[in-house]
Amino acid sequence: MDTLAFLRFLSRRRTIFIFLFFVTWLVLLDLLWLLPTQKSVHSSASELSMQVAENASSDINTSLEAVLAKVQDAAQDIQAEPDRSKVIVERLLQRNPSFTRAVVVEHYGSELVSSDLRTGQDDMRDYSKMSGVYLALAGSSSFGDVTRDENAKPTSVVTVPIVQAHGIHSVLIVDVNLERFTEIVGLPRSGTWRVYITDHAGLEILGPDISRAAGGRNLLNRPIVQKVAVDGLAAEDSYVGDRGVRIFAVGIPIPVANWGLFVERPRSEALKESSVVTWLAVAILILGLLAIIVALWSYWRLTTLNEQLSAQGQDLIKKNEQLLELDKVKSNFIGVAAHQLRTPLSAIKWTLGLLIDDNVDNFTPEQKGLLLKAFEHNERIIGLINEMLVVTRIESGTMQLRLTPIHIEDLIESTMIDFDSQAKEHKVEFVFERPPAHLPLVSVDPEQIRGVLQNLFENAFRYTPSGGSVHVLATVERGTVQVAVKDSGIGIPESQRSSIFNKFFRADNAVKRHADGSGLGLFISKSTVERHGGTLSFRSTEGAGTTFYFTLRTSSISPKS
Repeated sequence: MDTLAFLRFLSRRRTIFIFLFFVTWLVLLDLLWLLPTQKSVHSSASELSMQVAENASSDINTSLEAVLAKVQDAAQDIQAEPDRSKVIVERLLQRNPSFTRAVVVEHYGSELVSSDLRTGQDDMRDYSKMSGVYLALAGSSSFGDVTRDENAKPTSVVTVPIVQAHGIHSVLIVDVNLERFTEIVGLPRSGTWRVYITDHAGLEILGPDISRAAGGRNLLNRPIVQKVAVDGLAAEDSYVGDRGVRIFAVGIPIPVANWGLFVERPRSEALKESSVVTWLAVAILILGLLAIIVALWSYWRLTTLNEQLSAQGQDLIKKNEQLLELDKVKSNFIGVAAHQLRTPLSAIKWTLGLLIDDNVDNFTPEQKGLLLKAFEHNERIIGLINEMLVVTRIESGTMQLRLTPIHIEDLIESTMIDFDSQAKEHKVEFVFERPPAHLPLVSVDPEQIRGVLQNLFENAFRYTPSGGSVHVLATVERGTVQVAVKDSGIGIPESQRSSIFNKFFRADNAVKRHADGSGLGLFISKSTVERHGGTLSFRSTEGAGTTFYFTLRTSSISPKS
């Protein structure tokens, strides 16, 4: 049911708007760090590949320059010793295994000297139409187009001018096997790196796959090859490789031979961190969505609970009003009933009193005992009714205080006189430890405070066994007058102390000792003291006695004479 209610809550227009608002912000915040991070990952991958390409280009370029320098040195030797041209050419081939053929030709293309270590015999060719020969005759050394020999190995022709005193009339041409050039390229050990080289026309010269490179594939259809061929440099670019895998590649030119060198690796490997970042962004987005849903769930639960609590609160208010009304009716009923009962009870009391006082000699002892017992029970009922009327006035707020400044110790002594006979009857020591000097005046209703003292004295005598003691003390404590009534009676059980001031409550051990009692005395006493601005409290030890304390505020008004 909760799930269906929550779904209905989510379907509300306002909830949808809030949800979309937070989702939009979540996506924007996700993109704010994702896009720069992705760009940084791409830039780092491109920089790494470009650095590898530059290092590889430098290695190839250095090797080509070394080849060119060796051929130029041989050309200078021929220039210095023309008669030893044959020896110089053969020595050049012997010292350089990658040189497969060397030829000295005249300006019109006829061979003067030639040497070929592969066959061991001269192979006369016409070089008159080679572009490299024209460049050499013009004074420039160069690498020619890459061709394939009879073993399908890549070969390039190096042409170097032989300068004589009267000008350039001959050219040294050397065929160089390029197969070993890929071996000199240093690649990182970690990762799947591949290198291939193309000429100026985009034909593959060298590559990781010898059989494919031997075919002289035209790679000009790859955008990165076009960029190097046209612009001379290409940063990161991607394409689908021979194995159907998308490739991340960079390219860089080799100026000395007018070639292009390319370094490639699988895009998934090059941008591995990018995938991690992307998945992290997705995870953050999912967690964010879950957080939004949890927040909406919590908001819905709180709203639902608030509505329920509000409804329950209104219901409680109505019920409380009903209870107050019932309590008011109850108080009115008790007040009316008590007043109605007190009148006939007073008449009964008056009648019993007359019978006992005027005809005491006419009754037998048994009859006299019955009359006295009836009078006593009638008095008890009248006392209970009076207490109920006091409770009714307290609860209705109609209890009036007639405040008079008095010395509390005088009120204590006058109240104790009424209990002297009871103390002697119960054989209980009843002592007032009167202070040596008058205590500060207290502004009280004397009759109501007398009622408090009477209730405390009566409880003390009722629950203190014979031979015990009841001590009364009056002191000044923190600007108030404190009265203490201490007995050595049965005490109050610890588990019932919190209820001792409740209406109609009597402790279990008190009920066992005296079955009769209304349980209203302490409630009335506490209410009376608090209406005077004081407090009523107690300390008790079960089986060792109880001490009740009440405080009254001092008065600065002098008593009227």
